Amino acid sequence: MTGILFDLHVAEARIERMGIMLDTGAVYYKELQGRILKKHGVSEKKFYKSYDYYLHNVSELDKMYEKVIDSLTVQEVEFDKPKDTLRVSK
Repeated sequence: MTGILFDLHVAEARIERMGIMLDTGAVYYKELQGRILKKHGVSEKKFYKSYDYYLHNVSELDKMYEKVIDSLTVQEVEFDKPKDTLRVSK
């Protein structure tokens, strides 16, 4: 579940950065969500059932989101690192 939420938040951020209209973004997000769930081998029904479980077990949801936030922070740090242009292959 942590991996799915990580991927969903990354997708959400990408759509937000695109600056597209809200309804178009929602359609695109739904498409990306389907791809992400497929990548993780989870049906939409199973995802929402699991998500509902965590909404009713908030302490577990908090623990899971600590991991998601840690992973997003690591990715952000990696993304923001200056690129070493001398090591870029041609």
